[in-house]
Amino acid sequence: MPNKEEMGDMDAWKDRIQQDVSDLKSNYHLIKKDVEGLQRNDIRQDSQIENMQKTLSAIQEDTNWIRRKITGAIITAVITAVVGGVVGIAVSQIWGG
Repeated sequence: MPNKEEMGDMDAWKDRIQQDVSDLKSNYHLIKKDVEGLQRNDIRQDSQIENMQKTLSAIQEDTNWIRRKITGAIITAVITAVVGGVVGIAVSQIWGG
């Protein structure tokens, strides 16, 4: 039969174990809440990334449009300069002699 000292040690050990279990349960709930928060944050970030990808796609389309317009303007300017030069040379040859 255990004596009083052994019973006291056993009760203290039991109390420590129960406290440890309570601490683990408390920590489990905190970690579970943290994980749920991280999951919500991950979903929100995925949505934001998708929106950014759509925005970047629209910007790329606009950039392509601007590039085409600038290229067209440069080609038009070069053709105008060449035609103007040819016409100028032709006129000077006809009238200037």
